[in-house]
Amino acid sequence: MAKLYSVDMSKATNILDTRWNNPTTAPTLEALEDPASAQIRVLPKSLVLDLSSLEAIPEKIEGVAVLDRNTLAVVNDNDFDSEESKYDASSNVFRETILNLAEQLYEAIKTRQTHS
Repeated sequence: MAKLYSVDMSKATNILDTRWNNPTTAPTLEALEDPASAQIRVLPKSLVLDLSSLEAIPEKIEGVAVLDRNTLAVVNDNDFDSEESKYDASSNVFRETILNLAEQLYEAIKTRQTHS
């Protein structure tokens, strides 16, 4: 199940025009055990929302969109084009869930970053 996190990107290491922006670099930045050893700032993350704590959330999240300060859209699909799918193209299992948050999303993220 998906968990949504916030990070402060202003503290991120800019990797544009570095070896990490080159697709031929090996190992890749994602493969490093300790990115800090390569002078990459590891950003702390703060949990904003654990989707498993909510009812009616699809098992396999395919996308999340922020609609406004209080609303998220969470969508999945039925994977009918994959070999592992138990559905066919006529199955109607695509689902969109709209979450109206009691706390404004921006305030939730800001509060969690302040307490990190």
